[in-house]
Formats: sequence, C-alpha cells, structure tokens
Amino acid sequence: MKTYTSKIYILLILILFGTGSFAQQLQIFKGSFEQLKAQAQKENKLILIDLYFEGCMPCKQMDNEVFPDPKIVSLLNKGYLLFKTDVFKEIDGKLLSRKYSVSGFPTFLLLDATGKLITMESGFYAVDRFAALLETAKEQASKGLFRAFDTDLNKSYPDFYSARYMMTGQKFESSVVKEYLDKQSDPLSEVPFVCILNSNISHYNQLVYNHLPELLERYGASILQNKVTSIAKANIAGFGKNNQKDSLLATLDYIRPAYNERLWSVYLPIFITDYYKNGGNATDYLKLIAQFKPFTSWDAESNAYAQLIIDQKQHTDILNALELKYRTALTNTKTNAADQYKYSLIKAYLGHKEAAMDQILKLKKNQMNAEENPLISAQVIAELENAIKSNTVMALKPVNALTTIPYSLN
Repeated sequence: MKTYTSKIYILLILILFGTGSFAQQLQIFKGSFEQLKAQAQKENKLILIDLYFEGCMPCKQMDNEVFPDPKIVSLLNKGYLLFKTDVFKEIDGKLLSRKYSVSGFPTFLLLDATGKLITMESGFYAVDRFAALLETAKEQASKGLFRAFDTDLNKSYPDFYSARYMMTGQKFESSVVKEYLDKQSDPLSEVPFVCILNSNISHYNQLVYNHLPELLERYGASILQNKVTSIAKANIAGFGKNNQKDSLLATLDYIRPAYNERLWSVYLPIFITDYYKNGGNATDYLKLIAQFKPFTSWDAESNAYAQLIIDQKQHTDILNALELKYRTALTNTKTNAADQYKYSLIKAYLGHKEAAMDQILKLKKNQMNAEENPLISAQVIAELENAIKSNTVMALKPVNALTTIPYSLN
C-alpha cells in the first residue's frame, strides 16, 4: 500500500511539472508609480514600465509571446519590478507618456529604483532582443549611465503639450508653440525639448538635427527617431533631385546612431529608395544597393526593382545590370510569377524577343498565374506576350509586379 501511494505521489508530481504548475509566474506590480519606486528601492531592483493601450496589436503580442517566456520571466522576477499602465485610461500612463514624449506602443521605460531613466524603446521585441535589452539596462545602471530626464512626473508643461497626453481635447496653433519656444533660454532642456518633438517648426527641427549627437547622449535614440526620420527624408528628397550622393552618404552616417539594428534595416532601404525616386539616378541607386545591401530578402530587393525596370526601359546599361540580377536569381533563388514577369519585361526592353517569349512560355507552362500572385493574371501575361510579338513593348503599360511579403513584427 505504501509503495502504491508513493507511486501515485510521484505521478502527481510529474503531472504537475508537465502542466507547468511549478513554472515560475511573472510578477506584475500593482499600485501607483510612487509606490512602485518605493518597493523597487526596498527590493533593490530596477523598474520596467510597459506603456500600452487596449487594441494595440504589438502590445498584445508582447503579452502573448514574450512576457510569458521563461527566460523573460526569470530576468524580470530576479532583477526588475514590472509595471504595466494604460496610456489612455490610467493617470500614471498619461503622466509617463507626457514626460517621455511617447508616440509608439508599446513603449518600455527602464528605470532605476529612484525613477531615473536608463533607456527607453518602443515596438515589438522578440524574446532574445528583449532579454538583451533587459541585460544591457542592468549593465548601464551598474555603471551609472542614465539619461538626462529628471524623476518628476508633475513638472510644469505648457498647456498645448499637456493637452496631447492628458486628452483635454484642446487644439493649439503652431504660433502658440513657437511663441513658447522663443521664450526659452535653453530650448533643448527637458520640457521645451519634448515640446519641439511634438511640433513641426522648421527652425527648431533644424536645432534638434544640428545637435543630434549631443541629444542622443542626453535623451537616447528612441525618443528622437520620429523627428530625425522626418527631417532626414526631407533632406534626402532634395539630395535626390540634385544628384547629391555624397550628401546622402554623409546624412546616412550622421543619423545612423539614432536607430537600433532592426529599425535601421527598415529605414535604410526607404532612405535609399527616396533618393532615387526624387532624382531618378538609377546608376547611383544600384551602386547604393550594392554598397549597403539594404534588403533583407530577394523578394524585397526584387520589389524595389519593379518600378525601376519600367522607369529605365530605354537605358540599356541599367537593364543589362538588372538582367544579370534576375538571371542569377532565377537560377539560384526560389522565384515567383512576379520575378519571371519582370525578367521577361527586361528581355523585351533589351530587344531580346526570343528570350522574352521563352520566359512567357515558362510562366504560362508553370501556371504561375492569379492563384499565386493576383497582379500577374492570365490577362497581364497575354498583354505582355502580345506586345512582344507585335514589337510594341515600349508602348505597353506593364504592371508594377510586386511580391507580397508577409508582415512580421519581428
């Protein structure tokens, strides 16, 4: 009987372990921000604040996939107090958003126990990236590396700024913002600085841009990204119109520290493509792509070439360069209907009628049609085929053959 009871007991233990009943549970602090700081000082822990709102997809994905992960649970429970606050419904969420000029969600504030900001980041973070963020913040705190924000959530802010975060519904003209900023002896100190970030006044935009290295050190990269991106895109458009490639390269080098690796992989191809779209210098565009390799997949790179092929239909040097890329891809890479369509189009523009028709036949034979890519329908293929046969391809209005790339928050 004793042996039987022992076996039952062991079996229950195994079942409990198997169902995760012994798994460590994530601890979330309940209380106010002031109570949070007091408890963090008592436990000698850092603070992680998750600023979110209901209906935020990446916030929900963090809750479902990242926060429950054992690696994250262990890191947080050992070294942090986790505090989650809704930016629309809770006063602490509103006050914290106002203080740190929060504009993307979720936003993560990593603070020491007294409320001094170590770093802040926004958006979805997969488990490994989030774990690295937590570990890096611990290291920075141990070295006494903090941002220039003070710890006061109840500072005096101008009404036009507070209205944005406290949801008062008030509207203010830009002249009101400029009048306030013009009166500041140091417009880059904390309060006027966050006001600049929420305005669009050219003089103060340029002030921020001119002092970017200093401001990155003082306030961190995340808070500056939207402003830097806006200014950089405007500048790069001008560089494209005037074929100022050196100015583009200098700008990319200057703004690079404002972006983490993931965001740079998002914005770099945008900046390079904006340069081309505003000037049409395809030679520079291809050189920039070769230099920076900004696309994370062949599908993304091929999408960038879709309009380029059409734009450059009378420039054989560009078409020959693109022909080589597609010939290589069709040989070595898993390609699709959009790629075969574009390769056929390139061949047709180059006057290689037989080779273009060969690609059309392969496209039809492989039944790469609307079921795979709605843009490359049987009618679209037939229109290109007819244009090739009748030598009217230069008059054809081809489709901008893009491949759908699945969206991922990762």
